Amino acid sequence: MIIDSKTTLPRHSLIHTIKLNSNKKYGPGDMTNGNQFIISKQEWATIGAYIQTGLGLPVNEQQLRTHVNLSQDISIPSDFSQLYDVYCSDKTSAEWWNKNLYPLIIKSANDIASYGFKVAGDPSIKKDGYFKKLQDELDNIVDNNSDDDAIAKAIKDFKARCGILIKEAKQYEEAAKNIVTSLDQFLHGDQKKLEGVINIQKRLKEVQTALNQAHGESSPAHKELLEKVKNLKTTLERTIKAEQDLEKKVEYSFLLGPLLGFVVYEILENTAVQHIKNQIDEIKKQLDSAQHDLDRDVKIIGMLNSINTDIDNLYSQGQEAIKVFQKLQGIWATIGAQIENLRTTSLQEVQDSDDADEIQIELEDASDAWLVVAQEARDFTLNAYSTNSRQNLPINVISDSCNCSTTNMTSNQYSNPTTNMTSNQYMISHEYTSLPNNFMLSRNSNLEYKCPESNFMIYWYNNSDWYNNSDWYNN
Repeated sequence: MIIDSKTTLPRHSLIHTIKLNSNKKYGPGDMTNGNQFIISKQEWATIGAYIQTGLGLPVNEQQLRTHVNLSQDISIPSDFSQLYDVYCSDKTSAEWWNKNLYPLIIKSANDIASYGFKVAGDPSIKKDGYFKKLQDELDNIVDNNSDDDAIAKAIKDFKARCGILIKEAKQYEEAAKNIVTSLDQFLHGDQKKLEGVINIQKRLKEVQTALNQAHGESSPAHKELLEKVKNLKTTLERTIKAEQDLEKKVEYSFLLGPLLGFVVYEILENTAVQHIKNQIDEIKKQLDSAQHDLDRDVKIIGMLNSINTDIDNLYSQGQEAIKVFQKLQGIWATIGAQIENLRTTSLQEVQDSDDADEIQIELEDASDAWLVVAQEARDFTLNAYSTNSRQNLPINVISDSCNCSTTNMTSNQYSNPTTNMTSNQYMISHEYTSLPNNFMLSRNSNLEYKCPESNFMIYWYNNSDWYNNSDWYNN
């Protein structure tokens, strides 16, 4: 459409200003929930806290003493050993999460970010996405009716580009399905070594009930301690009365004469007073002993109750996570099917102006939506990275800086980074100081890569080859 002698406005852009309520076909669907990614940072941090708690659970007496800060002189009854087996199962599940589920979930978020930036492009590096290229190819198909070769090439490129997106959507659909399977395995166990959160939850409640009955507030031991405290109060009241009676006896005896008064005083001092003192000392010992028992029971039972609550919450959030990834699986299936329909669109349909304009609008709207989701997914992933500790990484950080300047490497190392480096070491430059266990690196002959959001260079040396993350976000 010609606006004036110098300005041309494509048909689809004009229609887009009128028809803003597109159904966003080819878009990410409900990968965002309101203004947040499918899994919020808070939910992720909470799950991470549960897992870290599970990794640190005590599985023997010495670890239990350290965990709840009990001194060696405080005895631990043998029935507390019931905790060790169930805590061991919980710890195994936490380790399984870190080894199996954590990488899958991070990869799924990376998949979304990768796909989103692929179709929408990345404005920060001024790179067009696949949807913009599909729009250009549609324009070539529509605007070159007289040029059969140009139309044939545009159709071929259009279908090939759709084919790539369909293939990746199917891969990511399968990945989401695998996460659902693994989450179910994590929650309900399998036939191998993984017991499952729900079974651990059941066993832990049984142990909790037994230990609460034996050592909790309503336990016989605690009732006995409460009774001792009550008796102590009564004894102290009697002691005060006895001391008052003693003073009166001594006072009366001295009225009969100093010598007789002194004799009576000595007799009473060696009998009544000493008896009272012995009672007080005995009660003090009982109270000290009771205090140790109370301290032990409160700490261990308190820890048990807290872990039990964590297990309950973890199971609940795990069930919600299954729903999330089932939904994600369906979204990927829908995206693949929609792009498959686009790929099989007939030439006549594409060349029809209304159909072509409709497709252009849908691609443009979908591109905008994908860019938002890709950025959310990347933020989620980087946030998840920052919660990982360096100690969990399978590789060694040998240099860490803001700009990877020569202050951290000699000029020789910068130009030839293999100097003084061994297998499975890497050099990183970024504001984030840790990476996930499953971080995928691909070979790049330039030995460096800059992510869109910042200078982010990784040098990976393994078996005499260099790798980096050039295909991580920027496919």
